[in-house]
Amino acid sequence: MPRFVILRHETAEGEYHWDLLFESPDGPLLSYSLPPRLAEELLSVRKGIVSGPVRRLPDHRPYYLDYEGPVSGDRGSVRKIDDGEFSMPEPNCFEIEGRRFRGTVQICSDAQPADPAHDHVAIFHLSGTVEP
Repeated sequence: MPRFVILRHETAEGEYHWDLLFESPDGPLLSYSLPPRLAEELLSVRKGIVSGPVRRLPDHRPYYLDYEGPVSGDRGSVRKIDDGEFSMPEPNCFEIEGRRFRGTVQICSDAQPADPAHDHVAIFHLSGTVEP
């Protein structure tokens, strides 16, 4: 089964966001950035629905499925929040089975984003979470 990872990306400026990365058969990782508010809400919910804006990032190298540490180019560092396997029953719908999060993640294009920095909406249907 293909793998996914969620990384906490601390920037050199001291800010953070989460990177949600999905393995693809072509090689590069399908990548999204989750803002801090959405990340914090996911940490506080054990079961249920959490949704919020996300931004599509350029594809990442598969290297990041297992990497933690400094990011090249003085772009901060990454630390693993969760990882596991996923299936994709339909386009833009990911069934995740992680060490921490379990459930469905739907990624929807936002035709009129409220925040221009975020061009998609992610809906997390969590069936259960596990304490870290």
